[in-house]
Amino acid sequence: MIRVYFMNILSFCYIILMSLDDYDYEYDNEYDNEYDYDKMVIDDDDSDDGQSLIGRDTLDTQWITDLENELMVKEYEMVLPTDILRVSFRFVYLASDKKTIEFTASYEPSYILRRPNEISQSELFELIHRFQKKGKYYNFLSLLLYDVRLPDRRNGCSNDAQWLSSYLSEAVSAPGASAGENDGDEYGRVIEYTNLLSIDKIYFCPLVSLFHSLIGFTVLLYED
Repeated sequence: MIRVYFMNILSFCYIILMSLDDYDYEYDNEYDNEYDYDKMVIDDDDSDDGQSLIGRDTLDTQWITDLENELMVKEYEMVLPTDILRVSFRFVYLASDKKTIEFTASYEPSYILRRPNEISQSELFELIHRFQKKGKYYNFLSLLLYDVRLPDRRNGCSNDAQWLSSYLSEAVSAPGASAGENDGDEYGRVIEYTNLLSIDKIYFCPLVSLFHSLIGFTVLLYED
C-alpha cells in the first residue's frame, strides 16, 4: 500500500512537470506578447521615416495665447469711444410745493435707445407719461440730463484714450490738485429742459464705454 501510494505520487509529479513544460513554452509567450507594455509604447510609431516620438506629446499652449490676445482686445476696446445705446432714468416725485421730495423711482435696468446716440421727443413723452400716475397724478416739472463729454483735443491728444491716460497721469503725479482744472474743459454737465415740446431730439456723443453708465436723466414731477 505504501508502494502504490508512492507510485501515484510520482505519476502526479510527472504530470505536473509536463504541464509546466507546456505552460512555459506556450502560455508565457502569449502573456509576454500581450502585456509587454514597454514594447507597445516603443513600437507605437506608425511613421516610416524612423523618427522618434519626441515632441509628439508636447503640451498645446496655443489656446493660452489666443485667450491672452482676446483679453487684450477687450481691454483696448474699453478705452475706445463707442455709441451710446442705453441711458438711465430716475424719477423724483415732489409735493405740491415743488420742493419736498415724497419718493423716487427708477426705470430698471436702463432704457434702451431706439437709435444709437439719440433720444426723441416721443420716447421722452412715453416714458414720463408711464411714471406720472403713482396712486395720484404728478405733473411734469423739468427734465435734467447729466451728460459726460471728454475734450476733443486734436493737437497732442487725438482720442479719448490718450486724453484719459494723460488725465490719470496728472492725477497720480499731483494728488493734491485736480487734474485738468486749468484747461477750461467741461467733463460732466447738467442740462435742464423745462419744456418737452421744445425738444425734437437729444443727441449724445460716442464715449469711452467706461463712462456710459454716468449718462442719465432725472425727471422732476410734482403733485397736482
